[in-house]
Formats: sequence, structure tokens, C-alpha cells
Amino acid sequence: MTPISSHATASELRQRYERDGYVAPVRVISSEEASDIRDRLEAYLGSAGCNPKDDTLLQFKVHMAFAWADALIRNPVVLDAVEAIIGPDILVWNTAVLLKQPNTSDFVSWHQDALYWRNHPDHVVGAWIAIANSTPENGCVRVIPGSHKWGILAHADTFAGDNMLSRGQHISVPFDETSATDMALQAGEMSLHHTHTVHSSFPNRSDGPRIGLVVTYMSPATVMAGPRTGATLVRGSDTQGHFALETIRPARDLDPAGLAAHDEAMRAFSEAIYEGSHNEGRLSPERLAAQASGSEERR
Repeated sequence: MTPISSHATASELRQRYERDGYVAPVRVISSEEASDIRDRLEAYLGSAGCNPKDDTLLQFKVHMAFAWADALIRNPVVLDAVEAIIGPDILVWNTAVLLKQPNTSDFVSWHQDALYWRNHPDHVVGAWIAIANSTPENGCVRVIPGSHKWGILAHADTFAGDNMLSRGQHISVPFDETSATDMALQAGEMSLHHTHTVHSSFPNRSDGPRIGLVVTYMSPATVMAGPRTGATLVRGSDTQGHFALETIRPARDLDPAGLAAHDEAMRAFSEAIYEGSHNEGRLSPERLAAQASGSEERR
């Protein structure tokens, strides 16, 4: 996997993205800056007292609750790369912290992001920003180069407890895995991938955590299936109005105004993610109310 040069032009980056369905690695912040974010995140984890996979503040709209995430989604290096792919007007639909603890069974099955989002037109890109090193040993993201050209494959929901996806979705038809590529990243680097790109990750078999922030960027022209949700404008303008613009920014980590806005945004977002599901997922609308008291205590 050839690193993206800091001198790469927008057309070169877009060309690689259109050819392979992903680009990586791209240096976004220094390792020292990534270490500071990791310290702040781990301080929160130490006080939260719950499994990160069940924590709504970490699984949806992280940038509305944590100032470090709000700053990261607006990083000019990130936005310049995203703009090269989807254009100058950019919304953030979602952010999530993907954390694999050392020597655990958590994994991500082979899937395509676009299956349940049913987004159109195809102006959506996923950014995976490494907060800690992401390696084959600790379960980095794996991709099938060129699979974004296959169309949408059939998936099935499993709701498996050790599957990090919200519905445990996995591709249910055979495909060739022999070309799978590890998207290894150093702390502070990112990858970008197409929502049709087939990707997955193995469990963490190392003695250290794998920590990343995944960001879903999209053009305002994008339409997502299901209930109307919110999005945050981070560059340019939105003249389409397909999403409710989320304008509250956290002044600090766990800022009360940010937390209140996060809770409001979560309701519609959870309904959209679980629409059509016949099983109650761990962050489904049915479970949000039960978790509300825990959120109140964290405030």
C-alpha cells in the first residue's frame, strides 16, 4: 500500500480512489497530537463505566459530544482530501470511535456501508483516522481493491455480540477474498474508502488497543433512505436541505450543550440505522431510552 504524498494533487488522489475504492495512508496530524487525543479518550473511557460498543456517545455523532472529535472532522488536511473526491460542499453525517481492546474477539464482518444507508447519488466517503497504530496484528481494516465496482452484494443481519457493526451485517454471497489488502495506519494517519468498497477487520490479537475515529462525509446533494436525520456542515454550503443542520459545537469534552444536542440527534439517527430490522440491536431506538439514565449520570 503506497502512502499518499503530501504533494499529491487532488486529481491524483481522486484517480486512485476511483480506481481502487480507497486511498491510504494519508498523514493528517502528528503522532503527538494523536497521543493527546488518545489520552483524552482513555480518560473518558476510564470514567464511563460501560462497554464502548454500547456507548451512544462513542458510537454515534462523537463530534457533538467531544471537542477533540469536532476539531478533527474539520481538519483542513482531511477536508482537502475529501473535497478532492466529493467536491467543495461537505457534510458530516456520522462519527464513531472504533475501539478493539487487546486480545479480544471483537471483529468486523465483510460488508459494504451503502447497503443500509441506500445513499444516492454516490457522493459519500468514509474516513478512518487512526488514534493509535492500526496494524494487521491488532485488527486493522482490510479492503478488497476494486470491489466498489461490484454493485451492492446481498447481506444478512446476525446481531452477533462480538461483531462491531450495529446489526452484525455480513455479505451472504461468495466472493473472492484473495486480493484483500490490509490498510495499516500509524497514529495520526487516515484512510478514505468508498461506501461500496467491501471491507472488514479481524480481532485484535495484540497486547495494545486499536483505536480509530470513523467519519462519514457526504455532499449535500446526497439523499439517505429512511427517516430524515441531521448532519454537520464542515465546509462550503448546503443549498439542498436534505438534512437537518446540526450547528451546536462542544466547547469542551462532554459540554452540556453538546450532550443535549447529541441526545436529540440520536433519536432520528437510530431510527434510520435500524429501519427494517426485526431484531433489537444494542443501539436501537428501543434501547436508547433505557440508556438515557446512564447518560444523565455522566453529565
